[in-house]
Formats: sequence, structure tokens, C-alpha cells
Amino acid sequence: MNPFTVLGVPFNATKDEVTAAYRQLAKKCHPDLNPNDPDAAARFHVLSEAHKQLLDDLDAAAQPRKRPMQRASAPTVITLRRNVFLTVHEAMTGCRKSVEGISGPCSCCSGSGRVPSPGPVECTACLGTGVRHNRNSALIRLKVECSDCAGTGRVTWFICHECAGFGTVHMDECAVDIPPGTRSGEHLVIPGGANNRRENVVGDVEITVVVKDPNFRIAGDDVETSVAVDIYDAVLGTTVDVPLPSGEVLRLAVPPETPHGGRFRVKGRGLHYTEAKGDLVVIVKTRPLKLSNPGVREAMLALKHAASAGV
Repeated sequence: MNPFTVLGVPFNATKDEVTAAYRQLAKKCHPDLNPNDPDAAARFHVLSEAHKQLLDDLDAAAQPRKRPMQRASAPTVITLRRNVFLTVHEAMTGCRKSVEGISGPCSCCSGSGRVPSPGPVECTACLGTGVRHNRNSALIRLKVECSDCAGTGRVTWFICHECAGFGTVHMDECAVDIPPGTRSGEHLVIPGGANNRRENVVGDVEITVVVKDPNFRIAGDDVETSVAVDIYDAVLGTTVDVPLPSGEVLRLAVPPETPHGGRFRVKGRGLHYTEAKGDLVVIVKTRPLKLSNPGVREAMLALKHAASAGV
């Protein structure tokens, strides 16, 4: 929740302006004044929380500070690892996948951790002094230029209230773009995907791509698949429908006397994100006949005799 957006006030609003905006909006969404609106209570609760948060922030800013605030402890750096499972078609064309339990860019500050102020304001890192004190030992304290304000003591931004300056917010699910041509075993890094201000941790998410498809396999730049035909069709020749990774269907002619495991190459229908396009390799697998059928047994015996006679 961004309280400035909820109340519709600028970042440099005074307490009177904040309270005036709150009272005006409260009249419109108070549950007692909107008995037929089931969402009025929820909106009024959000409005009240935003009003309280801004008043608390303004009161804290008005308190005199005799010494610089102690900076929070340095966050722990971690790397989260996640697996993303793709079909061959998704790996070939690229796709967007949802990954659970990672952080995505904050929509309030567009991932910068800062929101612009209408004018120069006091730097909260050095309290307007332009310098920070670094303690190198128990006796030595060094003064260094504040990196946030470049030693001026003034900045033109506020720390984002939504992400507390982390630039990211923790999400139940975050959409990740997988580029075309991604191979199984490749790693994609999401910078800042492990950031979590509540846990005071920062870091990246490393995604491992796993291409898992029951109907297709990537071999180099080729895509392999198999098609089943009856043994008599393999001997006499036939045509079969071969599904493609895209969902299209290819009509393939199987010539006579095709053995089990025969391979047919369809040019240019494999991986096509490289200059040398891959092919689609179709592997023919013959279905065995069941001799429990008397007609099949008689036909096989006649075939055996005919073949023997022709030798």
C-alpha cells in the first residue's frame, strides 16, 4: 500500500493536508454512509491505515534528532534456486512461466527503490550533513562523503514506502520470460529475485531450465519424435500423421519395406533460432501382430510359405 496514492496527496503534504484529504474521502466510503456497498468497509480500513501511517511518518520527521540514526544491519546475501519445466515447443519459441516464492520489481517505484520528490529534501542517510561516520576501530572514526546525496545533504527523492528501498516486493508468483531456444540445463538469473525486506535478505534467483516432453526430444538442433505403424503398413508402405511441437500435423509418406527404427528427416522443422535450422527426425516404430487372432496366424503362415517358396 502506498499511502500517498491512497489519499491522493503529494509527497510533501503537510499534516493538515493529509487530514483534509482523509476526511473528504472518508465521507465517500464510510460503511455507515454506504450500507448497500459490501466493499465500503474494506476501502475505509485501507484509507484509515494510510492516514495513520502518514501522520506517524510526519510526526517522526518532526522530532529533533541530535545524532544520526543507526543504520540497519547489513542484509544477508543469498541465492535462491528454482526449476522451470518446459515442453519442447516452449523451449523452441520462448514463453512466460510463473515462478513461486520470489520477488519481482516494485510497481510503485519501477524497481528503483526511490520515488521522486517535488523538490530537494533532507537526506535521511546523513541527516542533511553530507557526511557519514565510519568506525574503523574502537578509537578511529572516519568522515566520508554521503553516497546518497553526493555530500550535498539534500536529495530529490524519497525512499519508496512500498518496498522500503529494496526495489522489489515478495510475491506468491512472479512471471519470468524464457527466451526462445533455451536448452535443458541452462541457467537464467533474475537479479534481485531473492530480495526480501521482511527477512532482511538480498540476492538473485537462479532458474534451471528442464525441458521435459513425453512426445519430443531435442538432439542438437534437431527435434526427434516417433510414430507407430502396423507391421504390414511398414512392409507395404503407408502415410501417417505426425504431430509437431506446435500442435500442427505433418503428413508423412512411409515407403515400403521400412524397418523398425527407420528414421526420416524433415528439413527445417527442428530448432529454427540458429542460422543452420535443425530438422524434424521421425522414428518409425512397428506395432507387433497378435497371433491370438486365428486370421493373423493363418496369414503369417501363408506369408512364411510364400517367402520360402520365393527363395
